[in-house]
Amino acid sequence: MRNYKYIFLLSFLLFSCEEDFSPKSEFMERNILYCIVSTDAAMINIEAFAWLATTYDVEGLNPTNNIIVYNIRGAKVFLYQNNKEYKFLEIEKPHTGKFDSSRIYYKTIIGNSSRHRSLSIRVELPNGEVLTAKTDLPTNLMIDFSYVFAAGFTTNINKFHNGYSWIIDWSRSFGEHDEHLFFPKIFINYYKQVGSDKNYASVEVPIKIIQKNGQDIPVYPTYTYSHSISFDYDAFDWAMKQVSGNDPNKGDYNIVNLILAIDEFDLNLSKFYSSVNGYLDEFSIRIDEGVYSNINGGIGIFGSYTSTFIDFEIKKNYAESFGYHRY
Repeated sequence: MRNYKYIFLLSFLLFSCEEDFSPKSEFMERNILYCIVSTDAAMINIEAFAWLATTYDVEGLNPTNNIIVYNIRGAKVFLYQNNKEYKFLEIEKPHTGKFDSSRIYYKTIIGNSSRHRSLSIRVELPNGEVLTAKTDLPTNLMIDFSYVFAAGFTTNINKFHNGYSWIIDWSRSFGEHDEHLFFPKIFINYYKQVGSDKNYASVEVPIKIIQKNGQDIPVYPTYTYSHSISFDYDAFDWAMKQVSGNDPNKGDYNIVNLILAIDEFDLNLSKFYSSVNGYLDEFSIRIDEGVYSNINGGIGIFGSYTSTFIDFEIKKNYAESFGYHRY
């Protein structure tokens, strides 16, 4: 009886596979709006970039067969904050790609903004159709540190008492920050003195260093939904060594400062990023490939993000322990 069950199941699967299947669904022309708004934590200036296009179809299954420009020109685009209207400027940027000879986008800047976090957009297309959407700029983060470096950053601390990692925590920033994506990074800024010139550069600090086949492998931070991140002190030492690398002239290098940067996506942009990148972990498999959209009258995304920057002085004797000067 068991063999008959297997034969029946196999026959069902073979029959199902004989049905026609097409990776293309029925084409429906739709308007597309992508608009990203950015600002810093102080919200002094707000910058917005928008891109407009329409969906298109091609013969066959290869989208690169298309050579027609589908950017939308001549649209009227407006950003609204606290009942004030800001018009976007249409900009044409030369492009050397296969698909078009020029790329059209729209841009506006709000200087000395009213600091109201609710924003809306309205797009009036040349064909009379209208697209609208809303977003809320993320609020300021309240950040705590596991160790406060009163005299400048250094890894020469009592690690047995204070821990082997520097923990950066913004969990006091709750409520409106829930379900937001964060992109935290730390950079060491420096310059190399070459004659009378100063060549500025930076090194990103990994969160930790792992050993693989006898080599140091840096592990860098990525996106996170968590409200904290931990950087091993050993990773700072590794990054400081990368400033000069194999250059024996360590004294040519001047350490400027250490920068903590945290980009926070609003809820719309977080959902969009998650829908494009799956569930944001290496073990998840997506079976529904729908891309998040919050555009009324079309598809796309109107989202915002806030960038928080905190700079730290690096302790003089810590910089000198690597042979560098401190700026």
